[in-house]
Amino acid sequence: MKPRALLAALAFTSALQACGSTSTPAVDQSFALALRATSDDGQPLRGVTFATRSTTLGQTGAAGEVSLKIRGKEGQLVEISAACPNDLAAPEEASRLRLTRSRRLGATTAEPTVLAVVCTRRSRDVVLVVHAENGPALPIVVDGNPTATTDADGNAHILVHLDRGIRSLNVSLDTAGSPQLRPQNPSRAYELTGHDTALLFQQELAISRPPVRKAATAERRRVPYRVD
Repeated sequence: MKPRALLAALAFTSALQACGSTSTPAVDQSFALALRATSDDGQPLRGVTFATRSTTLGQTGAAGEVSLKIRGKEGQLVEISAACPNDLAAPEEASRLRLTRSRRLGATTAEPTVLAVVCTRRSRDVVLVVHAENGPALPIVVDGNPTATTDADGNAHILVHLDRGIRSLNVSLDTAGSPQLRPQNPSRAYELTGHDTALLFQQELAISRPPVRKAATAERRRVPYRVD
């Protein structure tokens, strides 16, 4: 057969195959998922509910994990949201998980596809340590609110719960009842990072004593006299 005739035959055969072929739709398969939840301090979290837009997938137990199988197509994206317990904030947006199969070298079964979310506490713990030298029994004001009082040695330890969105804290000593102390009403502003933290407020107070007034000397009275 001549080369030109051979090329024409091959083209005709390819056209026939193209006309007679039909695309096979992808078949749903079973995929293993491991949905994990932790608190923002890295601890496994119980009571987190995972769901798609239409189906609840399960709730984490003590190990902070839900293991399940869902059906879908290879490479399909599935949106999965997490609902955290009341005192914790869930991620603002749903996670997009791609269904896929992967196996470790030498393994006979596929590894589950893992989705991990972090639930963050809505409040933060701030430990405030106060030491006021020469400042016993002084009220401590935190963000404008009297919160505690220094002890006889001028010390105090305070635990403050703050919303995680608060990024600054103002602390002061109220010396209105001790006018002899200097400086009066010392204060300090702290920048916060949104994490649990410890703050030290250390202030040396001087005692200003009133000046001692000298007793006025009685003026000698001049008594007139006469010399005879």
